[in-house]
Amino acid sequence: MKVTASLIVRFSLFLIVYCAQPLVLDMLKFQGAASPSTFLYLLPHYLAMVPVGFFPTEKKFSECNWWKAAVVSFLDVLHQLAEKAGLVYAGSAVYIVIGSSSIVWTAVLSVLILKRSYTTAQWCGILLICVGLCSRALTLNFSIEDEEFFGVLLVLPSAILHALSFVVYEKYLHGADAIPGTKLTGLMGIMCAAVLLVWTGVWTVPRFDTLVIANIKDKGGSISVIVLGFILLYFVCFIRASVLWWIIKSLGAVSAGILKGIRTATVFIMGHVLFCHLQPSQCLTPPKALAASICVLGVIVYSVSTISEKQREDEHKPSSKDAIKERLIESAEAGRTLPAPSDNNSTPSAKKWKATPLGGSFANL
Repeated sequence: MKVTASLIVRFSLFLIVYCAQPLVLDMLKFQGAASPSTFLYLLPHYLAMVPVGFFPTEKKFSECNWWKAAVVSFLDVLHQLAEKAGLVYAGSAVYIVIGSSSIVWTAVLSVLILKRSYTTAQWCGILLICVGLCSRALTLNFSIEDEEFFGVLLVLPSAILHALSFVVYEKYLHGADAIPGTKLTGLMGIMCAAVLLVWTGVWTVPRFDTLVIANIKDKGGSISVIVLGFILLYFVCFIRASVLWWIIKSLGAVSAGILKGIRTATVFIMGHVLFCHLQPSQCLTPPKALAASICVLGVIVYSVSTISEKQREDEHKPSSKDAIKERLIESAEAGRTLPAPSDNNSTPSAKKWKATPLGGSFANL
């Protein structure tokens, strides 16, 4: 795949919103608007996916395999429930480290499920990211009684579910019964949002004063800031959903997961700037800076090797004209006849022609 302006713009947009999402959620948490049991912070995520499904594609919703969409939706909603609750308890700095282990799980599951192979340089990039994440994990300080520890227990299995949902999502974007990326995204949004709306009606609304209003008052939160935060979260999630399907289809689930390495470094820095005074685990220290640098190096190694590998594949892939020429040469050598191009005034059986030597009319193909 060539590095084009479109590719750069899509990647840049995705990275901006990908890094912003946990930071916006942290802001809502410190405003008291992210009570874990309500899952209100997930509604913008899934509602933002719904309009993506109405982007023009070659298939309608009725022509798509809803069972496949249901499988991905089930995996994703489990992942999101565990991950976002873990983020609320642990904070973005701890969450981003543990959650980034999905990079490794995505690579492993891609090999097992998609039968994909990776070059030595790509595995080296993944290894560097793992080293960066592990070195960051060694700096974490929490006890079993801490909220951060409970958050880790939620984020770790969610990382595995995240990787599995990415790989299954990629699998369903290809093949004879493939679902267009925008339609699959829209179906996931509809199904998952429906589940959360039912939960909101059954659990959150009857306890709204206790779970939401009282929590906002305890934190000294501002209603206007919270409203703006949810609006921002919706638009961040909309841009993410609009671009993520294309990244997974074009570059694969692992490449999408690798972007977590860049997000790790960014959230380290921004978490320190915005929330260090509110949560000590968000503060940036030299070991954290080193871990972030190693992660970024791993991302660079993987990205460069992936782009180089795809360029080599494109160079060795025969063009459509070359394929036609090869077919005509084989037909001429075998003495076979080929059907003539259809003509408005001809009948299907009226014309047949023999392939001519390459020096004839086909030399201009």
